[in-house]
Amino acid sequence: MITILGVNCYGHDTSAALLVDGRITQFHEEERFSRKKHTNLYPFHAVIFCLNMAGGAKAIDHIAYPFDVSDEMAQRITEKAQELDTMLTVWYGWANELQEKIRRELRYPHARFSLAAPAHQIGHHEAHMASTFYSSPFERAAVLSLDGVGDLTTTMFGIGEGTKLRVLKTLEHPHGIGYLYQNITQHLGFIPSYDEGKTMGLAPYGRPRLAKEFSQLAQLAPEGEVRLNLDYMWHHTTVYEMNPKMAELLGPPRGRNQPFAEHHEDIAYGAQEFAERALIHHLNYLYEQTKCENLCLSGGVALNSCANAKVLANTPFRNIFIPPFVNDGGLSIGAAQWVYHNVLGHPRVEHRNLAYLGFEPGTGEIERAILEAGLIAEQSTEPWRVAAEMIAAGKIVGWYQRRSEAGPRALGNRSILADPRRAEMKDTLNARVKFREGFRPFAPAILEERVSEYFEHDRPEPYMLQVKPIRPETRSVIPAVTHVDGTGRLQTVGEHDNPLFYHLLTELDKLTGVPVVLNTSFNVMGEPIVNKPAEAIACYLKTGMDALVLGNYILRK
Repeated sequence: MITILGVNCYGHDTSAALLVDGRITQFHEEERFSRKKHTNLYPFHAVIFCLNMAGGAKAIDHIAYPFDVSDEMAQRITEKAQELDTMLTVWYGWANELQEKIRRELRYPHARFSLAAPAHQIGHHEAHMASTFYSSPFERAAVLSLDGVGDLTTTMFGIGEGTKLRVLKTLEHPHGIGYLYQNITQHLGFIPSYDEGKTMGLAPYGRPRLAKEFSQLAQLAPEGEVRLNLDYMWHHTTVYEMNPKMAELLGPPRGRNQPFAEHHEDIAYGAQEFAERALIHHLNYLYEQTKCENLCLSGGVALNSCANAKVLANTPFRNIFIPPFVNDGGLSIGAAQWVYHNVLGHPRVEHRNLAYLGFEPGTGEIERAILEAGLIAEQSTEPWRVAAEMIAAGKIVGWYQRRSEAGPRALGNRSILADPRRAEMKDTLNARVKFREGFRPFAPAILEERVSEYFEHDRPEPYMLQVKPIRPETRSVIPAVTHVDGTGRLQTVGEHDNPLFYHLLTELDKLTGVPVVLNTSFNVMGEPIVNKPAEAIACYLKTGMDALVLGNYILRK
């Protein structure tokens, strides 16, 4: 048996993963333990949890880190700073300090955990590519990783064949989809590198009025590349401080607490439209290089579910795979997989369900949390039936079951559920439960075998990473999950994916005739998804949820 510990540290979304004979047995993002969203804290709790599940430090055969701290990378950082000769000198100076910090971690890599296993450095984008290709069902696939930046790279094109992944081409920072999207996200008053999903959600409200302005910001270039006009980006100021020229082009940036105007919607539209065109541009080039109809995507930009949905209709690819952990949290998985397959040469393994790899409460933990909160609960052997009855009656229900989800999407184990037939439910949830911007949509979860009845789509989409058109005739049936442009960020639920969630949807279909539920993450804006039972109870008590189903226990207000 070969056990590999993957550790993503010294960046955002830090995490740890455990690979046993090629299978992902544990995956934990540190934010779920620290309760600091997108944390850059060392994943101490996540590592300890993985080590405990492995049977201790002596059980670890290899450790994998998803970053490059070689002498060559240090030299590239220095050269890049000199080349740009702007505020990035500051940024890359910080990066050099970070490099040295990581070097110390690798020089004495395992003292804090009493680890003796050899450590491997895997590049940032190589780890992203590994996390999607080695998790996919494809023996051969074109692979694309897109991120803001990692190891000075924004985009990596590759090909996966069997146990091997090969890099075909890279695009250097700052020229990439993610970097432009970060700039626009900040211009709209959101937090760059964290709130890009808000920009995506705002985009469908906009109109194509700023095509000329965006053509000045970025261009598609030959051989699948994109080029940004750096005159408008952050490079002439300080880190994350807006460039005045961007304001001259697009108007003054929106203040964090200012209301949204039509102009802001149009800016979001322009950013999204360019992101989609650029992704298709990348992929058509990648197909020409690989002539392979299978595609694997990863990296933070692959969280853009609207862009993902355009791929098959606008490129020669016929099959697409995107795992639930495409964000930087998934780097710990990808680094471990790269070592197991690409370095050690072990054969591929089949991954049937990648959604539920996180924390599961131990025996008696739910009961103790209820008692410590001073609450009274009823029990049920069929909690899905009770939940479905409450949802059908218009109640907002917290739903907490078994292992937590991998990645940033709640997929039916750490979810807040509601009736999609009630048009007012979107505004109610945003204002009373999630405490977030009113324009942000909610996702539909649907029985897998019924998807084509409600969506212009007939494939399984278990990880909520593609936005699909809802059939015009059913939009009025499920208005709470129909976005302004007639789409929904789809999650299909198969009986073997998540039996409890599947039973809930089946029961809801019996009660209402609609096999769909509104599914949003079990948290409020600015907080990580709940991990432990006590956190679920705390979130339930401070919001407008009507009930909470914790395992087999039912709490009602």
